[in-house]
Amino acid sequence: MLADGRSPALVDALLSAAENRLSSTLVTSTVTDLTGTPPRSFQQWARGHRETFR
Repeated sequence: MLADGRSPALVDALLSAAENRLSSTLVTSTVTDLTGTPPRSFQQWARGHRETFR
């Protein structure tokens, strides 16, 4: 963010907010409702597409 010209104060504030935010327990069915398949983690997606990036 600093390399993109953001002020150090803003970067500190954003990082602090991200580090201190409460975890959410909200679970929705949006992905399944829209795609008809259950959601996957990024790790699951990456493993399923690893050949694409070789």
